[in-house]
Amino acid sequence: MEKATADFGRAAKPEEMDDFQNMFMSACFEVIAPVPVVEECLSKLAERCRLGIVTNGPEDMAYTKLERLGLSRLFPKETIVISEVVGYHKPDWRIFSAALRLFDAKPEETLFVGDNWEADVAGAIEAGMDAVWINPGKLQPATGHVPLAVVERLEQLADILT
Repeated sequence: MEKATADFGRAAKPEEMDDFQNMFMSACFEVIAPVPVVEECLSKLAERCRLGIVTNGPEDMAYTKLERLGLSRLFPKETIVISEVVGYHKPDWRIFSAALRLFDAKPEETLFVGDNWEADVAGAIEAGMDAVWINPGKLQPATGHVPLAVVERLEQLADILT
């Protein structure tokens, strides 16, 4: 915010920046709502697979998002690797290694699913995992990495895993 206001020849006071940040975060969280088809898909997958999350960002936001989405029961805190906590951000291979250690899993037995080509797909592949790219916009890959599959929606994942 400091840079943005400076671009317009203005300066924001620290308390104004804090207020803006709080309003922005509140607005972001207001639009996060459960998506029944996603919860159903993940519940079915949880019956067959161990699920976890690797996410960039602050710890408190990760937990708040899961609660707002109604997914906390599927992803307890001990199954979540958060960049702020481990000190590495996707696509750094070390955050994926932290997840593998957490689950006591080998890269070749792990499937990473994500919607960001660079952070999720390329990062996971670089860490030795297979990856599935959720690509609703039918974007083109930014690198030569080859995912196991590309889907438009999460619920299509079940077809790949059968």
